[in-house]
Amino acid sequence: VGCTDADWRGASLPPQGRVALVKRGICLFVEKAELAIKYNVSAILFYNDGASSDRIEPIAVSLGQDQYLPALFLSHVVGERLAK
Repeated sequence: VGCTDADWRGASLPPQGRVALVKRGICLFVEKAELAIKYNVSAILFYNDGASSDRIEPIAVSLGQDQYLPALFLSHVVGERLAK
């Protein structure tokens, strides 16, 4: 989910220099982005968690004007396909 250092350290591949795929949930998007920056990812792809009918489609999120990390938000279906 990308909310803790352990999430990033336990990634299947080292996150440094990669595009990270991160599922929605548990913490704020900006918190996930801050950790992604800490672990030197090149970009982040958020995807919806599918936990309810309003959490299937992609949504617009803002990481704030002081964030430089490229980010996109994907639908649940696309995110799950990429995760597999």
